[in-house]
Amino acid sequence: MAYFELEYPRSPDIIQSMSLVYMVAHFEVYLSTVTELLLSFFWESMKSKEKTISYQEALSFSSTKELREHIIAKEIYKVAFGGIKDRINFLETKLNLTFEYKRLKGVRNNWNSVELESLTEVHSTRNIIIHNNGKIDKRYLFENKTSKFKIGEHREISKEYVLDSSGVLFRVCNSLYHVARKKVTDKTKIATE
Repeated sequence: MAYFELEYPRSPDIIQSMSLVYMVAHFEVYLSTVTELLLSFFWESMKSKEKTISYQEALSFSSTKELREHIIAKEIYKVAFGGIKDRINFLETKLNLTFEYKRLKGVRNNWNSVELESLTEVHSTRNIIIHNNGKIDKRYLFENKTSKFKIGEHREISKEYVLDSSGVLFRVCNSLYHVARKKVTDKTKIATE
């Protein structure tokens, strides 16, 4: 045990960092999956005068369904490379989803909230862990204007931070689920009336 502690003094930090990376990766998969399902269900939201497809590309698909799937995949791929705020904004503008942004007192009252500032910070922390060895960079500071960190400073990841981050991600997933479900339910009701 002493050898491990001497040789790998930051191992708990590494485990906690990797836990955060893993959680955010699953969050991103969930976000992309829900976005894909919503775009499939609300296909009309993809209509745009700004975006075009060539005859050659359109005719390369054997069905309209295949073409739709291709366009949706392209949209999701493009949006996925933006920041987390861009992805939430895409859901609000393209799919007319409305999220609750108020932070209320009590855990139960926040189950459906999107804590955009906290979500952005968690996502930015994941990015610096993966892309900058856990060191604060300009992009992190740009995305997190209220941060007290300085460029080059190592971002420590505590157990408490991992637990708090899991709560933020859970609440955003929960909010996304409820908002998306309501939108689908409302469209289904209108279609059956």
